[in-house]
Amino acid sequence: MARLQVMPEPKLPQPEHASGEEFRCVCNKLLWIQRGDDIEIKCPKCKRLITIHTKGVTGIDVE
Repeated sequence: MARLQVMPEPKLPQPEHASGEEFRCVCNKLLWIQRGDDIEIKCPKCKRLITIHTKGVTGIDVE
């Protein structure tokens, strides 16, 4: 029986804006990723990626 070897996909150079700052809850669950003035949220149920375009985040309140 032949063994299959899974090769990792090559890492492509990503533009500077591709990496973002992750914002997590105190329980360590990822809430969103901020990429410049854009906020990306991934729906945990349907896995859709939602991007909110802003002119900058001025503050974050945690209750």
